[in-house]
This record gives sequence, structure tokens and C-alpha cells, in this order.
Amino acid sequence: MKPKYTPDHPVLTPQTVDIYLSHKSILAALISNAGVLRGELLDIGCGNQPYKALFSAPPFGVTHYTGCDIANPLYQAAEMIWDGRQIPAPDQQFDCVIATEIYEHCPDYAPILREVLRVLKPGGYHFLTVPFLWPLHDVPGDYFRYSPYAIQKDMQSAGFCELTLGALGGWDSALAQMLGLWSRRRPFGRAIYRRIASSLAYFAIRYLERLDQPSHEFKNQSMPTGVWCVGRKPVE
Repeated sequence: MKPKYTPDHPVLTPQTVDIYLSHKSILAALISNAGVLRGELLDIGCGNQPYKALFSAPPFGVTHYTGCDIANPLYQAAEMIWDGRQIPAPDQQFDCVIATEIYEHCPDYAPILREVLRVLKPGGYHFLTVPFLWPLHDVPGDYFRYSPYAIQKDMQSAGFCELTLGALGGWDSALAQMLGLWSRRRPFGRAIYRRIASSLAYFAIRYLERLDQPSHEFKNQSMPTGVWCVGRKPVE
């Protein structure tokens, strides 16, 4: 039996070449920051809560998971329903807050960052990811592609400190991701063409992902596929 594909268990096949690297890189970023994702966790924009099961096991130390999202029949009901602006929770309730691939859909996410800061306990952490190289999606509600410097500036302006940023993927992943997206999402006249393109992309991605070396340094000519960031709420 083929393993079931889920964002917390991404499997590369010719049918998943468009989403595999994105999910794999977010999963790796979450695991690499497991040390700060502990205690009471809030997942804003949680959708179908793809990482809920992940947080219930080591290396994470999450004691309670709360999903938060807008009311949407496409998603399973979240424990906490919000309006996309104000988090319906008291001050200093959570030890950590995550937001994966959400902020590009917010017309103004600066007030949301301040809300996250409000509901975090002093010393708590905010983990986020944003895409940098990705097609338009969920239109018309797709507003931004953030550089690491924009994320750094906005997190600092909101009041976060001790920021750490990293790339979700580098040059080789960027090429691999575009090949996967092209093969699965470009309009093709005949289904056989898509099958051929997806199979070729599968082998190219297997090779390119082994070469990729995402960096924590963002210089001229860097090519991140996306950005992750962790910031801490100051201890007052």
C-alpha cells in the first residue's frame, strides 16, 4: 500500500511534485524549531490543522493545541473562530503561536502580529512561514510575497526580539519547485503530456533536492523558495 500523503508526511510521487518540496521544507523548519514550540500552542489560519498530530509527539513539547481560523466550510471546524484580524483570546494565554503560509493572504498583517504579541506569554515565541516563489492562489485573496528583510522589519516593528530567519529552500529547490509546479499546473492539451512532464519532474526533483542548501544568510542573488522566522516576545 502506498503511504498516504499529508503535509506532515510528504511523499514524492509524480502526482505530488508540485507540493512536495513546499510541505517538506515547512515540516523541516517546524522540526528545527521544536525547542520553542512547547506548552500551549495557537495555530492561526490553521485550515485543516495538518500539523496538529505532529505536535503531540517528540521532539515537540506542546501540551495543548488550539486551531484558529475563519469559518469556512472547506475546512474542519477550528476550536477558535476569528475574523482574520482580532484573536478572540485573553492576553498572555499562549506559550507559542504559529502561522504557516497565512500572512500573504492578509491585506495588512501588522495588526495581526501585534495581536499575536498580545496573546503570547512573556518570553513566548511566534513561528511563521511565508512563500516567496509560488503561483497566485486563493485569488483574489493573495496579496504579498515577503522578502526576509520585510519579515524582519515587520516583526521588529510589532515588538518581537531575538529574531531568527531561514530559507525554506535555495537555488536548487527553486528550480525543482518550478519544474513540479509547471508539470502539474501548466495547461496541457492532452493528459499524456502532463503524465510525461510529471514523471520527468519527479526524477529531476529527486536529484535537485539532494543538492539544495538553504541558507540563513540572505545576500544579493539569493533565491529562497520561502522564508521562516521565529521571534520572541520580550520578558517585561
